[in-house]
Amino acid sequence: HCAAAPVLIDTEGPIKSIVSWQYGFPSIGEPGITSKRPGFVQMYNQEIIICFDNQIKHRKQLIAAIKRRADMYRNAKIATLPLMGRDKMDIDTYILTYGIEAYRRVINGALSVDVWYSLVR
Repeated sequence: HCAAAPVLIDTEGPIKSIVSWQYGFPSIGEPGITSKRPGFVQMYNQEIIICFDNQIKHRKQLIAAIKRRADMYRNAKIATLPLMGRDKMDIDTYILTYGIEAYRRVINGALSVDVWYSLVR
């Protein structure tokens, strides 16, 4: 069960979480960056990595939404998908285009909220 995984990726959209899960990354998919499903509670010692779509448009809103979500967890980390010259990048596109090892590097390179926020401000 993904809610009991030691590392859990919180992403935007059920399809993206399914693609991530298929490749061995336990994930939950919220139905948008401003929502939070009731009932999910972070387990003690569980690491949560937030990996939302990365995009150029609405950057301030995206940063604010990630910060709000991170505030819901203890010691969340933020993983940022590289844009790779695009205006927007999501998990499924990234995995299918660049491969699972590239995605694994993004997830393994997740930053603490404080470090991430100091870089995106």
